[in-house]
Amino acid sequence: MSNENIARLIEMHLDNLRTFNDNYRQLNEIHRQYLENHYLHMTMFRRLSDRITELINNYGELIRDTNQTNNRDFIDSININQRERVPAQRQRQSGSESVVRLPNIHITPLVTTRTTLPNLSFIDSFLNILSPVPVIPTERNILDNCTIVRYCDISSSITECPIDLQPFQDDDNVMRINGCNHIFRETNLRRYFLQRSQCPLCRYDILSRSLGDSLD
Repeated sequence: MSNENIARLIEMHLDNLRTFNDNYRQLNEIHRQYLENHYLHMTMFRRLSDRITELINNYGELIRDTNQTNNRDFIDSININQRERVPAQRQRQSGSESVVRLPNIHITPLVTTRTTLPNLSFIDSFLNILSPVPVIPTERNILDNCTIVRYCDISSSITECPIDLQPFQDDDNVMRINGCNHIFRETNLRRYFLQRSQCPLCRYDILSRSLGDSLD
């Protein structure tokens, strides 16, 4: 085998190694973004579950307090009615007058069954089942479907970022989604793309174009 062939084989192996390294870095980036997004969703669902639990507990306390108040009011009304009645009836026995008092009426308070609140751990499982598997755009997807420019270099009637509602400055880097031409502050849109791939305004999906290109 000639030196030229050996050099060609070495160069081929080096190219394969470089390609493998590039693919490996891209996979690591995708995995990192997925973990960040997964943690974000789990945090959101955990907060939602805690909030639901808190609301149900508060509602149970409100029901118990209301029942206790109603019981007290009911008993008080019974006692008042009894006091307002004629306290005694007079009758004659053996030519003498005696007083027959009405017996005291004891009202048993309404018994309210203490409701055992269900274990809400099932909410987590239910939300996890219903939550769609997020499809996060990669850096390549973003760069292929968006353009980064300075705000002063474009002509646009949009004066503030639709995400944070803060005015654009001339030296701000803005990111324009090529498919719909909506612009956003770059840092805001990149943070948004960690959760979803649609335009925040019109829901245009940047992955739809990437998928179409890959199918072509």
